[in-house]
Amino acid sequence: MWPPLTPRPLIVCVNTDLKLKRKLCLFLTGSAALGLLVVKATAQPAETESTATPNAAAIESQFMLPEGFAIRLIAAEPDIVNPMTMGVDEQGTLYVTESHTYRYGPKGSPFQPPTNPIKRIEPGPDGGAARITVVAEGFPEPVVGVHVRAGKLYATCLNELFVMDIGADGKGTNRKTLVKDAATPWNPFGMYRVVVGPDDKLWLCIADHPGRE
Repeated sequence: MWPPLTPRPLIVCVNTDLKLKRKLCLFLTGSAALGLLVVKATAQPAETESTATPNAAAIESQFMLPEGFAIRLIAAEPDIVNPMTMGVDEQGTLYVTESHTYRYGPKGSPFQPPTNPIKRIEPGPDGGAARITVVAEGFPEPVVGVHVRAGKLYATCLNELFVMDIGADGKGTNRKTLVKDAATPWNPFGMYRVVVGPDDKLWLCIADHPGRE
């Protein structure tokens, strides 16, 4: 269980299927209320209560939705802890990074040793998490950018952009560094978001990280 946080609701939504108007949301509310939700436009509000976790209904009730929308918790602690960022592949599988060290540092982390993993969440028929796999771990700081396309995962950590293959078992292999910045950032936000654009090229955000002097 993570130490209590000051309640600061955060929702990040990305369209994944414009025809169904599906949206995937990553949220952080405070204390242990960490998780992932799926929001789907429906003709009528969902009538079935979520059973993802014992407190799922209480978590979901904190959100105000437009008419015709339903919200459902699909992953939470201890399966997903302190989520940092999220990507979705062509099949709707989620890839989520966890932060074990940000704000705490390696020695103060609740996880010993901290691994800052990337996890893969395969949704089941009911929309909940059917299977969660650790794709890769052992990063010195959280992975803050992740994008999956055509069986490859592109990600950033500190001053590196790397790629790895996603195997049939969901695990990452053949990791290869594509770009390494000569400057080392003083916090996790060096190499930042990464995405494969409509031109099939990698687009990368790089944060400003001046030296400490």
